[in-house]
Amino acid sequence: MNLSKSQAINYVTAKYSNIKENSSMQELLDVAYDKLLASAAPQSLVKSVTASDPELLPLLTPPFEETFYKASSLALFACTIGEAVSKELEALFASDQYTLALFLDHMASALTEQVAEELANAHSKETLGYAPGYCGFPIAHQKLIYDLLEAKSIGITLSSNFMLSPVKSTQGILVAAPMEVHRLLLAKRPLPACKDCKVHSCRERLK
Repeated sequence: MNLSKSQAINYVTAKYSNIKENSSMQELLDVAYDKLLASAAPQSLVKSVTASDPELLPLLTPPFEETFYKASSLALFACTIGEAVSKELEALFASDQYTLALFLDHMASALTEQVAEELANAHSKETLGYAPGYCGFPIAHQKLIYDLLEAKSIGITLSSNFMLSPVKSTQGILVAAPMEVHRLLLAKRPLPACKDCKVHSCRERLK
């Protein structure tokens, strides 16, 4: 696991700055990180594809198809940090250890994001990942990506409403292209999915 203790703690304190000077909270952060170390088991899958692959056609939906066609390379990906983290979180919430559970949950999210980012960086320095359910990429695409990758082989399951399990899992498509190609999506905003969005993370990562 490449997520350092300082990275994990900074991820949490960036969201809750008032805990930085609280010694009891600092102790819980230490415990949360130890639990993450003990339970996380990152796994991933990557499959190179091209926009001309017939099996990929359902993913090439507006407004993403232009970005995908202009990419220098594409790959499907899936990653998870394992079921043990989910079970640890369930146990903490069940025993009313809410603060510790919250800290562990955030650290687990940070690790999942790091694993996905490492896959993107290994693919290409110009790669961004597009995950179903984010930035207007249809959530229904989860099923096709899941099937093409055979993500079950690394312990990921997919529900009928397109939710992945374990909860700290993600999948999508890695798109290697100059930033101006990725920015084509911004020119097509607002999308229907933008209407109710309060995050706007797409704009930040496409700057």
